[in-house]
Amino acid sequence: MGKESSGMKKAVLFLLSAAGLGLAAEAAGMAYFGKKNMDKAKERKEQNNNIICSGMGKSDNEIKPDTSATYIACMAGVANVSWEGIPEKDSLLDLSCVLGKITVTLPAGVKAEGEINGKPLDESLNAECEEDARVINIVGMSKLGDIKVVR
Repeated sequence: MGKESSGMKKAVLFLLSAAGLGLAAEAAGMAYFGKKNMDKAKERKEQNNNIICSGMGKSDNEIKPDTSATYIACMAGVANVSWEGIPEKDSLLDLSCVLGKITVTLPAGVKAEGEINGKPLDESLNAECEEDARVINIVGMSKLGDIKVVR
């Protein structure tokens, strides 16, 4: 019985260590995505860019109508994203989520195009949009998390 107990303890310690390393790797991944987004924003100095990082909590974020590109990184938290009004021009929304949830609420009358984890956005999001409506291009990547786009 003593050997079984010792073996069980080792197995539990191994699993906890592996989980800790996995979380450390995910944190390093988030840092990488944050830096990648900062580099993207620096390339577009002439535009109005927005960078939001959210972790271990809840954040409600409103994007201003004159924003060209928004980069959001969320780790182990919840980020809700919406717009203060209809965007003045087509814009980009780049999302990275690890162990968390991002919910994007689109303004009425604005088209959404793009993909999340390589899958195209649901076409029903644009059912009531005009043909020449403003476009929000959404690109999202999620690891052990969830990204939703809703009206």
